[in-house]
Amino acid sequence: MLEGEFTEGPANEAAPTRSPARTERAHVPVAHLLQAVVTARRAARRLRHTPLHAPILRVEADLAAALPPSVSRTAAAATLGVTRHALAQWITRGAVPVAGPGRGAAAGVPTPFLLDLLERVEV
Repeated sequence: MLEGEFTEGPANEAAPTRSPARTERAHVPVAHLLQAVVTARRAARRLRHTPLHAPILRVEADLAAALPPSVSRTAAAATLGVTRHALAQWITRGAVPVAGPGRGAAAGVPTPFLLDLLERVEV
């Protein structure tokens, strides 16, 4: 056998590789992205007068850019830690706006509003 020659078998099995398209953009649940943005915002606020402030703001902006313009009511309720019924009541009262594709129950919660709300509450 020549040096560097590949043979089949358990000792030389190649690790499976992923296509570049799959590794570029892994699917991350919206709830995780929302929480990550809020965590970055809180960290940036606490570290405002330190060298870490600007890098954290860049991370927050990158994470926020991956979010859709509006979040489904189901995802919004879960992220807030409330039931869909409670969220629907807030929407009916006008405390939570709706936007996005569809009308009525299909409309989601605007992402910027949800991020601001999540930043103010502990879930």
